[in-house]
Amino acid sequence: MESLRLLDEVIKLEEDSKSLASAVCPFIYSDDVKSSSVIVGCQRLSGELNYAICMNDAIYLFQDYKVVQEYQFDKLSRCYKYLYLEDCILSPHPVHMMIMSNATLLICESTRGCSLDIKQLQLPIEFCNSCDLYAIALPPESLLYSPDAQTIKSVSFQQLLNSNFSNVTEVYKVFMGKLLGFEVTEKGGVLFCLYRHRSTGNLYVELAKYEAMHYILSSRHSLGSSSKYCIKKVDDCWTICVTEDKTWSFKVDNSPVCVKNLHASELRGMISLDIRCVDNKTLLKAFCLDGAVLEARFRHASSSSPQVITWRKVKFPSKFPSELGFATELFDAIYLVASPLKGLSLVNLKKATNRILFPFHSMKLFDGCCIPNGGTDLDSALFCGALTRSHGFIEKRRLHFSKDVLCIISSKKLTHSPIAEIWATHSGIVYESAGVLYKAITNERLKDWNGGIWLTEDLVEIADVEGEIVSLQELSNSTCGDHRSYSIIYSNGTLELASCVSRGSLRAFVMINLGPNIIDFAHAAAAYHDVEKCYYVASYHEYGYLSFWRNETEIFKYSLGLDFFVSDLLVKVLQDCCYTIATSTDARSRIFLSNSTENLLEVEGTSSEPFKLLDLDEELPFVLFYNEHESIMVNLASLSYGELHIGVRPLKLVKCSGLIYALDKEWTLTTIDLSFKMSNTGGVPTPTLKCDLYELPGSLALCLTLLPTLGYAIVVTRTSRHKQLRLVLFDYEKNRIIDRYEPSDQISNALVKPFCDSSSDLFLQRFFLVCCNSGERSFFVILRIDNAKIVPLQYELLPSPVSTLAVSQDRSKVFFGGAGLKVYGIAKDYATGTISLRNTTFKLQNESLQVAIIPGSESLKCILPFGGCFEVEEIGGKVERHVEHILSDGSNLIRKTAFKRLNQMTRKHTSTSTEILSRFANTGLKNKESMYVIILESSKRLTLFYQLTEDTPLSPICCFPFNDPIINIVPVKDDFSSVQTNGTRLDGLPLFMIMCANGTVHTIVEPRNRSPIELQSKIIGFEQFS
Repeated sequence: MESLRLLDEVIKLEEDSKSLASAVCPFIYSDDVKSSSVIVGCQRLSGELNYAICMNDAIYLFQDYKVVQEYQFDKLSRCYKYLYLEDCILSPHPVHMMIMSNATLLICESTRGCSLDIKQLQLPIEFCNSCDLYAIALPPESLLYSPDAQTIKSVSFQQLLNSNFSNVTEVYKVFMGKLLGFEVTEKGGVLFCLYRHRSTGNLYVELAKYEAMHYILSSRHSLGSSSKYCIKKVDDCWTICVTEDKTWSFKVDNSPVCVKNLHASELRGMISLDIRCVDNKTLLKAFCLDGAVLEARFRHASSSSPQVITWRKVKFPSKFPSELGFATELFDAIYLVASPLKGLSLVNLKKATNRILFPFHSMKLFDGCCIPNGGTDLDSALFCGALTRSHGFIEKRRLHFSKDVLCIISSKKLTHSPIAEIWATHSGIVYESAGVLYKAITNERLKDWNGGIWLTEDLVEIADVEGEIVSLQELSNSTCGDHRSYSIIYSNGTLELASCVSRGSLRAFVMINLGPNIIDFAHAAAAYHDVEKCYYVASYHEYGYLSFWRNETEIFKYSLGLDFFVSDLLVKVLQDCCYTIATSTDARSRIFLSNSTENLLEVEGTSSEPFKLLDLDEELPFVLFYNEHESIMVNLASLSYGELHIGVRPLKLVKCSGLIYALDKEWTLTTIDLSFKMSNTGGVPTPTLKCDLYELPGSLALCLTLLPTLGYAIVVTRTSRHKQLRLVLFDYEKNRIIDRYEPSDQISNALVKPFCDSSSDLFLQRFFLVCCNSGERSFFVILRIDNAKIVPLQYELLPSPVSTLAVSQDRSKVFFGGAGLKVYGIAKDYATGTISLRNTTFKLQNESLQVAIIPGSESLKCILPFGGCFEVEEIGGKVERHVEHILSDGSNLIRKTAFKRLNQMTRKHTSTSTEILSRFANTGLKNKESMYVIILESSKRLTLFYQLTEDTPLSPICCFPFNDPIINIVPVKDDFSSVQTNGTRLDGLPLFMIMCANGTVHTIVEPRNRSPIELQSKIIGFEQFS
């Protein structure tokens, strides 16, 4: 987030990285289609209006507008390339081939009309890397691929069938640049390669012939310095390449045909190219980003062709989208198009219809941040970006359970109100209003209520005449047969597990002496353990502690902290495990194993209202945390969770006869079938991502910064008409904009930095710094949030442009990095509630711009753009500068970097003996803080470095190649110790969030109980929030 990403730069980065035979693939957002879906390819099939669409998460077979067959891919892998073969040795039938991100090849046979039979073959492990260039060569039947955008290798289909990759052959190599795409013609005998020259940036084409198991260079041709291009194969003989100013046709042993494009200025926005041969001529049709479709006729095989071709704009009816992300003419006058705002549709020009196949928004992410919800797990994030060149968005993604998990059966307004309490009995739901008990289903009066504290299943009132009962709670299971059992705390310090035997009398079967000093809001819960033949009991009877008992024997006492006041308590036995769940009065919750002091999971609500607990089923691992504002369902077996929208705002939930009854503040009783749906959904329900989209028509959202203690985000937006940057104050809990701030200067870039992004400094958490570049001038503005308004405080010019910002660890200094290093001190004025920056004498001139500044406790690291960093240390007013190179190749350009500090509290697991000895030997245990630094060397390659202590050098530990261009790297805040993803929980420390141009988001995690010294290259990277 230390630099501003403009939409044009992102689009160029994405297009340059993709195979040119396919169009730009949009990122898909939808409540119905997975938000990470991307269209990979399509194919016209035999039969009338039969076609296939391959997304990155599924393949669909269509007949007209109807899906007749589909196959969902494994959600842990994605499809990166779609190929279709009419005939090959892999199958006697036509096959759809999908190359997956987990280095597998899926073969889908089209048999018996429109059915799919799936085979899976292993690919060389290089396909897990940046293999986004593929081709099919026949004969011999083989798959050509490029693992590094320079070398082309071949693996035969027979090798794939035998899973034998010991003899994978390198068949060609481009030496002078980056490979952009290639095609194979003449049944595999000719290789066409398009690449961009490393030094000049010009486009070049190389043609090579297949000889003796390799391709030998035949000719090389320069195409000039074009930035836009599309390539397409014609009749297995010719390859056509269209740039914004010329059209080329290539065939081996023939001179290339080159003509100039006239009236083709819109080709600068070209995203795909269709070719059709008509009457000895080639009909070219180019689809552009702004919705324009250009058409031209070209004699590609004739050297006597005219020196120019004229492109004309095809006029389509209004049904054709005005902006395109993907387009192709699937049938005559029938187009498959992806509109950024409408989705994937089939446009029939003859019938003037536009039928939506998949509704979605196509997105390009520019920035994002993890939302610190107060729990232990990273489970939600905020992103911003663009849908089109003039339409931005802000989006919150969080986990939720599908509405299909539950079924609302009925809702009924109860006749008598107000309602004090409801109970589950053998007669159904009974409620009490104004001292009378009523049957909910008929509103029939049952009897008077005499002020008891509980109603049993037999309509027996449990009374507390002497006022001795502090707490009473029903047990979910016991050994008392048909009689329900209760955990009861008395004011004399006795805790009893008792059953109601007759007329409200209680018979105790477990008695525990808690001691004389019982707090007013004590709680107790218990459950019977069938395997161990005992009761596990949890009690909260003294502030700050939770006590655990096995029958009448105390096991241990857990310290909750003096700020955790228990509001509800539940003990649940699941197979051979016993869980204890405690919620607090401020909407926090903790989950423990009843025989261990380990805190398994913490979940925190978005409101301050405390959670109530409901055990959804004795045999299932689900527990519901609910209040009037939200409901969260937790799977204790996997420790995964997500929001569950139950359709009402409940004051109270109770279970009765396998159903759940919800009473709201309007005194409406809603009947919900939840357990039935959970056991009949084809498996255990798992949470998925829910995306709350806030659209910004007329503006692009370029970057954002969270102010988590306030629940706000500062978003930098740019108006599409005037190109003016402004700041937006966004409430991400309520999903709305609450204020805007526009600098008086016309600015081209803005960096935003909060002075404090945690709750450790209550004074600074309302202030943030904005550094702006306006032409040759740079200035900073200090802003404060007052009553949901942005208030400017200090404006000051800077001597030179600034490329990066940092705040010192002790929050006493601000560092401005650019052509030099400038340091300002932070002055706080508690009397007026303001802060200001004061210039210091600390100055360091450097010939290179800094990519990032990493403040330490006693020194400062400055990352340079060309493969190195220098360390600055100020001792007694003297500035010392130490230079070190951190990349193996000092010429590599560092595009972006981020860092994350760790201490023992952050990592939350024991140091290894190696770390302890190393710290002792190097620092005498003075600097215990370690650090990760991650560096983006190219658009698709990340290197992770580790620093054991501040006094030791950075050391590389692993490298992450990516299939998609990387837009941003964001360090994850220290609030999290685990990660929620794909319905599972990864027990490890999240380090960095990686955002890619096509909308996918990855998280890099350090696994639990393993330090980087032990892991080396075993740090985990996986897709999340996608």
